[in-house]
Amino acid sequence: MSVRALPPRSDERGSDGQLTYEAKAWNQCLEECEPAFEALQAELSRIRNGLLDMIDALSSDAHAASFQSLGQYRSALLKVARPLAAEVKP
Repeated sequence: MSVRALPPRSDERGSDGQLTYEAKAWNQCLEECEPAFEALQAELSRIRNGLLDMIDALSSDAHAASFQSLGQYRSALLKVARPLAAEVKP
């Protein structure tokens, strides 16, 4: 899932047909922001996938019943949750 949150580039042109100074500056600003924005989208996607894995582990009765003890089940849930917690940096 990719959401475009950055505004579009400017194509504002002056009387000479060239991009205006403001348009060039705006486009340069967007170019500098895009890598950080894409990295943030990738990080959010990894976190979302981890949450979905956790939801799957918690919602499956068959998965829960496959363990011999509550301790084993809890350990399996923690094994899914710990990498997710590590993804979230304060």
